[in-house]
Amino acid sequence: MSYHHVRYAVEGNIAIVTLARPHFRNAQSRVLLEELDHAFLTASDDDAVKVIILTGEGEHFSAGHDLGTAEEQQDQQDHSNTGFPSGKS
Repeated sequence: MSYHHVRYAVEGNIAIVTLARPHFRNAQSRVLLEELDHAFLTASDDDAVKVIILTGEGEHFSAGHDLGTAEEQQDQQDHSNTGFPSGKS
C-alpha cells in the first residue's frame, strides 16, 4: 500500500509512523485513518519491530478528526454509497 497521509519507516527494531497532513494540522481523515491502520498492522506483522513510535509532522501532533476540509468533504461524497453516514442530513 502506498501512503499519502502517513509516513512509515523502520530503523532497527523501531517502526516510526508519522501523521503527514501538516497543512491540516494532521486532522484525521478517513484516508489517514485507513493508512494509519495499515501502518500499525504492517509494524505488528514485522517480527523485527519491537517498538512503534507515532508522531506528527509539523507544529501539531493532531487536531483530531477532520470534520470539514474540502478534501474530507469530497471523500465523503465519493464514498456516500458505502452504507455509512455521510455526516450530512
